[in-house]
Amino acid sequence: MIIALLAPVLGAIADRSSSRVRLLLMCTSLGAAATAGLALVAQGHWMGPPRSTSLPRSASGRHRLQRFAVAARAEPDEYDVVSGFGYALGYLGGGLLFAVNVFMTLKPALFGLADAGQAVRMSFVMTGIWWFVFALPCVFFVKEKASARTAVSAREAVRLGFGELRHTLGEIRRYKP
Repeated sequence: MIIALLAPVLGAIADRSSSRVRLLLMCTSLGAAATAGLALVAQGHWMGPPRSTSLPRSASGRHRLQRFAVAARAEPDEYDVVSGFGYALGYLGGGLLFAVNVFMTLKPALFGLADAGQAVRMSFVMTGIWWFVFALPCVFFVKEKASARTAVSAREAVRLGFGELRHTLGEIRRYKP
């Protein structure tokens, strides 16, 4: 629900300020850090330790942060290409890292690790680093398109974002599938 409400707002801000790449880097950094932070979740605290009031220390809290960070956007005419390349490269790279992590969990001593639990924690850290590092080419090589629209204040971008959300919800009835 949070993503559904904030994505149009963040998209409008990114569109109006020509800051899509910066927003992508911010969301990627947040998601990578939340993923790597799963290594800090104590056994049995997937929902959080009792009376936890700090930044998400639970697996579920870090997962929510990571899912929020994934909600980036592309131009409508780029959706299919971005999605296709993203899934293909994600599966290829993720599969390779997954294979290494499984092997590391099965044979922790080969990697200088004490046990499988330490290997699993290291897998979260490796996944966060992997995600961040492989997002860097996008940050460095994708050129930001100058906004054709005039820049607006944050308040106006929020208003426009919710207007886009309202428009999308109004159009959804036309697309029954």
